[in-house]
Amino acid sequence: WLTEHVWPTEGKFVSPEFVADGTRIAVVEMLKGGTTTFNDMYFFPDEIAKAADESGMRAVVGLICIGFPSAYCGSPDADMLTNVKSYLAKGVEIKDNLIAKMPLVDAIVAPHAPYTVGREG
Repeated sequence: WLTEHVWPTEGKFVSPEFVADGTRIAVVEMLKGGTTTFNDMYFFPDEIAKAADESGMRAVVGLICIGFPSAYCGSPDADMLTNVKSYLAKGVEIKDNLIAKMPLVDAIVAPHAPYTVGREG
């Protein structure tokens, strides 16, 4: 299911704009429903953080770690551990250079799942 349908579809459509638009729509729905804080874990966490910050909504943004490449990070030529380290490094950079300047947004490390980060990840 994931490998045959979800991940190939994400590979075709997920982009910074896709994530930013989806987050903005979700923020409107959450605010209308009375939600004041959300936690998210997806590709392009910088876009999620920006959308939360622009809206004035509190958020905890997951810095995704996964062992395979995506439009956001990773390399098809790298092994699982190398990709996980790349995601972590990119996430720390986003946290330090962007999220740290946002008073209502925080970051957390967000491993995808045991089977997608590997034993060493």
